[in-house]
Amino acid sequence: MPFLTPLRLEWIGVRVGRDRWCLLAPLRYRAESGDVYTVPDGYETDGESRPPLTMPLSGPPCTRSGVLHDWLGDRIGVPVEQAHALYREALLSEGLDPVWAEQRFAAVSYWDQRTRA
Repeated sequence: MPFLTPLRLEWIGVRVGRDRWCLLAPLRYRAESGDVYTVPDGYETDGESRPPLTMPLSGPPCTRSGVLHDWLGDRIGVPVEQAHALYREALLSEGLDPVWAEQRFAAVSYWDQRTRA
């Protein structure tokens, strides 16, 4: 079980058209490498961002993985490729079908390339 703590969120409102959530307790994840990543309490996130039209094609929500990915993306010094790879790893650790995990990984990688261009 790579997620070491449960996800505890509180809804804090809507910002820029998206629901925003605040982490009430640290979220800890142990990667396959053995490294432990701790998303601190108080971190604000939109959870797992998925365009509504893609939801039926990408499986059930995996909010813990989404929160981890958002936090990794916000951290200075974490390469975006590493954040995406850990997102895929976390999705698989939550039991998401590998096909859906690959679709989500491809989507975040594609979106990142578009926003950097």
